[in-house]
Amino acid sequence: MRYLLLCFFLFCFNFFVSYAQNPSDTLMAFWQKKEANSLWKNGNYSQAINQLESAIKIYKTSMQWDNWIDCNQQMADYYIELSQYDSVRVRLDVVKDAIAPNQISQVKQKVLEGKLVLQEGMSDVAQRYFEEALKIYDTKFPKNLKEKADVSNLLGVSLWNLGQKEKALDYYNQALNIRKKLYGDDHEIIAGSYNDIGLLYANDDLEKAAEYYQKAINIYEKKLGNTHPRVANLYNNLALLYQKQNDFSKSETFLEKVLAIRIKTMGEKHPNVAFVKNSMAFLALEKNQIEKAKNLSAEALSIYKEKYGEKHPELANTYRILASIERQNNQFDNALNLYQKALIANSKTFNATNIYQNPTLFDYYNPDIQLNTLLLKSQTLKTKYRSKTLKYKELKMALFTLQTADSLINQIRQTRKNKEDKIALGKISTEIYEESIATSLLIADVSLNKRKYKKLAFYFAEQSKSSVLLSALSETSAKHFAGIPDNLLEQEKRINDELAQNEQLLAQKPAADIEQKLAENLFMLRTKQDDFIKNLETKFPEYYRLKYQNQPISVEELQKKLPENTAVLSYFEGEKTNTLFVFYVSNKVYKVKEVKIDSNFVRYMRALRNGIQYKAKTTYSKYAHKLYKILFPFSTPAEKLILIPDGRLGTVPFEVLLTKPTKESVLYKEMSFLIRKKAISYGYSATLAIQTYQKKNSESHGGFLLAPVTFEQEYLADLAGTSQEINRIGELFKQKNILSKTYLYENASESQIKSKELFNYKYIHLATHGVVDEENPQLSQIFLSANPNKEDGNLFAGEIYNMRCNADLISLSACQTGLGKISKGEGIIGLTRALLYAGAKNINVSLWSVSDQSTAELMQYFYEEFLGNELSKEGYAKALQKAKLRLFNNPEWCEPYFWGAFVLVGF
Repeated sequence: MRYLLLCFFLFCFNFFVSYAQNPSDTLMAFWQKKEANSLWKNGNYSQAINQLESAIKIYKTSMQWDNWIDCNQQMADYYIELSQYDSVRVRLDVVKDAIAPNQISQVKQKVLEGKLVLQEGMSDVAQRYFEEALKIYDTKFPKNLKEKADVSNLLGVSLWNLGQKEKALDYYNQALNIRKKLYGDDHEIIAGSYNDIGLLYANDDLEKAAEYYQKAINIYEKKLGNTHPRVANLYNNLALLYQKQNDFSKSETFLEKVLAIRIKTMGEKHPNVAFVKNSMAFLALEKNQIEKAKNLSAEALSIYKEKYGEKHPELANTYRILASIERQNNQFDNALNLYQKALIANSKTFNATNIYQNPTLFDYYNPDIQLNTLLLKSQTLKTKYRSKTLKYKELKMALFTLQTADSLINQIRQTRKNKEDKIALGKISTEIYEESIATSLLIADVSLNKRKYKKLAFYFAEQSKSSVLLSALSETSAKHFAGIPDNLLEQEKRINDELAQNEQLLAQKPAADIEQKLAENLFMLRTKQDDFIKNLETKFPEYYRLKYQNQPISVEELQKKLPENTAVLSYFEGEKTNTLFVFYVSNKVYKVKEVKIDSNFVRYMRALRNGIQYKAKTTYSKYAHKLYKILFPFSTPAEKLILIPDGRLGTVPFEVLLTKPTKESVLYKEMSFLIRKKAISYGYSATLAIQTYQKKNSESHGGFLLAPVTFEQEYLADLAGTSQEINRIGELFKQKNILSKTYLYENASESQIKSKELFNYKYIHLATHGVVDEENPQLSQIFLSANPNKEDGNLFAGEIYNMRCNADLISLSACQTGLGKISKGEGIIGLTRALLYAGAKNINVSLWSVSDQSTAELMQYFYEEFLGNELSKEGYAKALQKAKLRLFNNPEWCEPYFWGAFVLVGF
């Protein structure tokens, strides 16, 4: 006891002595720190630093080490914003050894180190720092909500830089929600969150970006006036937005304001000033002011080099601007040297100035900058070859550079876990694959080994198709073969079900308070899902290996695996080159054709669909033949065609095309429909089509037949004919001794189709209403009967992704079930894609609203054909062809409107 009292006495003595040294100085230090914050907030940076420097000296003299550490860390934060990185390191090194373990200052140090490397362009390293800091805040300092929000926002920035935009948005929203709870709705820090979210939308959704920018401006101008550096940041973002909308005068006005504010507050040598000058250079280029653009970017380059040396993503961006100026002036060698410098600046270790060398795959700061620079370098090499030198070496290097970009895309796909981020990568990579196909075919024209490069063109076309769907299916297969226990798979399914439910509710745009709760829950679930997947990849290395072992099929492999009289006809629409690339592969023949197209191509597709749906025979027949000539530029002797459409072509049923020109007086029954010659099915890629074909025959058996017939929703008409349709098909199964179950009216419920029993059925037939939401594909749905207190009867696409079936065939006897959101590189995203992911091998869907009665007839014919013993080996495509021709031969249903809507996705 005496010992404890003595210790307490000594502690108090030392405490009071240290403060008694000069209590007025200590108080002054407190106010100086407070004043520094106020000055910094108002943009008086040099005064803020002076005040904080004085406080640091006082705290050091009085040995108040916690306050001393805190002030030094604050000073490091100031220097980060001023881009004085050597000064940042000095401050962080000074306090490093003084920080005790498990203190809040330790987490702050980690965050500052993350902010430093983030500014230096190392977003991947920054991500790790911020993730570690967030975990510490959650476990040890859960009440530090302000700091947690700040780190969440910083993590969002680093993820955004790495192209993981959906995940970044989750963290931005988490930070925004915490900040609103702490500060209300109109604090400056809320404006900062709005600005960051606006930036995230700036490339894809200009309207949404403008909406967030305006929210931020309303707060900033009210709180800070219109000459504050933070307001300048927003003006800069708005200027870039106006530039994308081709409103150059508004963009220039804002940029001039931004430049004046930044020079006044940060000096002429700050990276933020360089950024504005680059923006102004882009604008000058748009206005064909070449010399002005060159001077502005040269000034920006000088600033960046002084701050960053020779390595930084912004330095790479500046070199790209200068390269584009040289390229515009046909100075190709200068442009190539500048693109090489851009690759060096965006690479951590690559320093080769020789344009015939490229960085290794893992050597980059910003993956999107690397991809774009490789593309531009390749294009410049090809342009130089064509317009000046005709040197084969340059053309080969252009192709090699594109192959480097292709390998980089494959690597990036493994790092982007979110489905939306993967789809966004598909949009970026499409341009690379278009250039790759065109370059391969150009080399084929001048090479002795023509076949090699024509085959390479097919490889690139396959790489461009449905990579997200293929990787998702590979992941499902990998889980099966890697021996992951059922309880873990069930746990994942529960997470995915909750995710799908939250996403659907959010997509329906609920009230603001509900939206916030859903967003918070969604963030938690996505984090849980990420952790779960990381755990699987760590514990089951075979799963990880199989998951990413997803190579596109080669021409040789495809030819070996295709049956006799079957061919793949694959399309790639090159929007930059205005070329339709058409690939034909059978087990004996491979050929490729480049067909020049223009804006009329889209008009032809629209006119064809309108001519069918509005029964305008003249319009239909004219464009049905025009499209045939474009889409079939060479003979296709195979009797069965597996078509791989691209983008908007997925909305066209090729069966209705006319192989010969048709006079207005010709009757439908006399027209040369392609369906008369070919059995046709469709696929998302040749790789996926062959995977479907090679799947073992389903161990499931029997038929699952379902039709609600009547609907509670007022806007949905009852489908009286569907009960008869289902009963007829049930009779056909019975005649072939195939067991089937029929669910009608209230028994045709959502709960029924979600039951585990579904996995046992080989044939699934749903006769009901369907609706496609092209804006939010996850809200596309199939209407079923509801179960009180269980399911509402709305089976959404997002829910189908989490179902598991083993069906050889699913028929969606409903309207427009084959449509959806057209995504470049991924095809149509809607119900079909969801069913493929759920496990279906073949799917019957429709491309427009169809007659209840004609649909029932067609379906009956279809089942009669493929269930017939003598025809069963011919497959579903042949059965559908014969069914359509039977319906066509009925004068009442001979128009393509009645029989053309249904298509088979599969083999």
